[in-house]
Amino acid sequence: MSDLKISAGHELGQVVCKALGLDASKIMSMSIHIEPNKAAVVEIAQLIEEVQGEQLGNDLARYRLVPIEG
Repeated sequence: MSDLKISAGHELGQVVCKALGLDASKIMSMSIHIEPNKAAVVEIAQLIEEVQGEQLGNDLARYRLVPIEG
């Protein structure tokens, strides 16, 4: 039998967050997708604080939805 130790998702997540400079307490989920000869994709879902939500609302208010004709 192998002596290979399996890392729990929580432990590995802490290491990845630290490497990326993220506050692990605000991360809801993370996935890393790697395929040969393609760009690596890292998806991170993070909780948004009230101030960030307000800023997002202000940023989105600068735009408007315009229907595409056709």
